[in-house]
Amino acid sequence: MRKLKILLAAGFIVVGLSRVSYAQLKPERLPAQAEKLSGFVPTGWQIEHQLEGDLNKDAVADAVLVLVETMPVNADKENLKDNLAERQRALLALLKTADGKWSRAGVATKLLLCTRCGGAFFGVNETPVQVEIRNGVIVAHQEYGSRNLTNQTWRLRYDATTKQFGLIGLDITDFDRNTGLSMQESSNFLVGIKTITKTQMNEKGDEKILSSTRKTIAKTLKPMEAINVEDYYSK
Repeated sequence: MRKLKILLAAGFIVVGLSRVSYAQLKPERLPAQAEKLSGFVPTGWQIEHQLEGDLNKDAVADAVLVLVETMPVNADKENLKDNLAERQRALLALLKTADGKWSRAGVATKLLLCTRCGGAFFGVNETPVQVEIRNGVIVAHQEYGSRNLTNQTWRLRYDATTKQFGLIGLDITDFDRNTGLSMQESSNFLVGIKTITKTQMNEKGDEKILSSTRKTIAKTLKPMEAINVEDYYSK
């Protein structure tokens, strides 16, 4: 199980996740191909979001699925709103084949936050994730935190050479809701550049850029299967 860890230091609240093992979807449980999208949903899981769009530039609509664990049978049904079970998520990229079937092209089991991994900011509500297909790129948005709110935007694109979906871009913004201070790290793995921007928001909601720097990073496109969200949590 993945649990929130709250640390108090110098008057600041830092919300992170303890590095402990937790249940996740086993890719080996998924078929390489299936007639229907439902064929990629193993027992104990369900489709939370379903999107269609061309992912490999063949002018044919492919699919992206966000899977989530089904509610446990022993869940506290009488107090479900205030005591929601922690459920894991998985992100699947599926390509439409010439014969009309669906082919598994990528599975990320540690990228999306679980339904109870958003921290105190979401209170008793389940942690939402937003996934869209934009110009053939899978874009995933999620956030977590308390006083300090961290927002992540992940961008994944299909590489015809490696036949994998790789991480081409990642934006991480840490915002102190009390002071208005914000730091954004925007990484472009296609060109190998990371931009780090610090801003200050005033009472009117206007932002002032305090500093902006650029640094060179590796142009390595990490496969979606190798992404672990815990490796990118704000320290």
